[in-house]
Amino acid sequence: MNLRQDLSLEKKSLRDKFLVAFSLMSIIPLLMLVYFVATYVTDVAENPVQVVILVSLTLLLVGGGFFLIKQILDPIFELAAKTKTIADGRYGTVISMDTGDEITDIARSVNMMSGKIRSDLVELQQFGRKTAELNREVHRKVTALADLMRMGDIITGGGSFAQITSFAADKLIDVMDKSFSAIFMKEKRGKYITRNFVNNSGREVSAIELEALLNSLERVFEEKEYLALEQGAPSESWQDEVREKLGIENMLIIPLRLRLEYIGAVVLGSFEDGQTFTQDNIKIALAFSQELVLGYQNSRLYEKVKSVEVIDNITGLYTQAYLEDRLEDEINRSMFYQRPCSLIMMYLDGFDKFESAHGAFKSDLLLKQVSDVLSGSLPAIDKIAHFEGGSFGILLPEKNKREAIEFAGGVLDQIRGMEVAEAPEGKVTASMGIGENPIDGVNAGDVLAKAAQNLDKAKEQGGNLVVGD
Repeated sequence: MNLRQDLSLEKKSLRDKFLVAFSLMSIIPLLMLVYFVATYVTDVAENPVQVVILVSLTLLLVGGGFFLIKQILDPIFELAAKTKTIADGRYGTVISMDTGDEITDIARSVNMMSGKIRSDLVELQQFGRKTAELNREVHRKVTALADLMRMGDIITGGGSFAQITSFAADKLIDVMDKSFSAIFMKEKRGKYITRNFVNNSGREVSAIELEALLNSLERVFEEKEYLALEQGAPSESWQDEVREKLGIENMLIIPLRLRLEYIGAVVLGSFEDGQTFTQDNIKIALAFSQELVLGYQNSRLYEKVKSVEVIDNITGLYTQAYLEDRLEDEINRSMFYQRPCSLIMMYLDGFDKFESAHGAFKSDLLLKQVSDVLSGSLPAIDKIAHFEGGSFGILLPEKNKREAIEFAGGVLDQIRGMEVAEAPEGKVTASMGIGENPIDGVNAGDVLAKAAQNLDKAKEQGGNLVVGD
């Protein structure tokens, strides 16, 4: 048994196999040839059988050596070819080889390395997908935060509730993929009506059916801050109702509450398979909903005080008290964001004489005419107020003194172009003084004082002038 194992080449190394092959093909035949020459070269003809046997045995040994060399080289060539295949990027290639020598060890090592590469590639792909998803989530959060800030600006800038809901519906749709967003407000009769509806889902959705659904879901609102319907989620009665009526599997419903009163609802829906609502998605939607409630409160407050202390009853512009309050707010905002804020104080030249000569009715008509010119010159974010008599104030957020002077010059040109029969030569002029935060002060009182000081300088120089020292 030991002798057989010693003579077997199955478990020998390549060195041993090459030594045996070399011996078979060269050394042993050479020795036999020498023996033949020394023994039989003189009497070959007398022993032809022995010659044939010797030559045949020599050829047999050479052939055996050649066959052994081929057995050694073939696995090497196969290993080289498959290794090149793996090197070309086909890492799924598996080298199946069991020669019992170093070739098997090399093949096993190459398989282990290619397997490790495959594993690393799979891990890298998973990491890439996770990174891409994380980037999308970060972008979505940053965009949502910027949209919430813009929505706050619309609210604080006095935007209408229609503007606020339209903006919110357009931005909420980005919270989910292939989705629709809708904002519903509750009428006095207790019925929900659609205020805004945006549908990018690619499927038909009935806003009327959603309105009816919200009325039936108020019983569930009392128990939860929001309602989430997702594929595969545990089923509740209201979820079965949604699926049956609308055929929607993924939906988020957030009631809008003002104190103990339901004033509306925000609805987000998607037909994307496997859609889930992450806590981040829900937080974004809740933040928009809170902003909507604030916008609703702000619009109600505006309507409530519009005809009292905020709006001037002669011109329809803001009152002096309101503008001064807004100036303080805008200065605080500009200080926080390190942005400028300017104030223009304007006086209609000779207004007191005009009022004495033509009476209150004609004077009010003139003030109204000037107010129309001013209102047509300003964007919605800027504020105009009628102070008293022929005095006006114009609040210009985001404008520095140079921009305010340029704007005031344009307004002055428009006032000069007015035709007023009772005015001297049928024309009206104005004096203007400008103050800016933070150059002229860091509070409303300082900026007002500087604007009033520059207004006095414009009057002293004969009016029809803009001063912004």
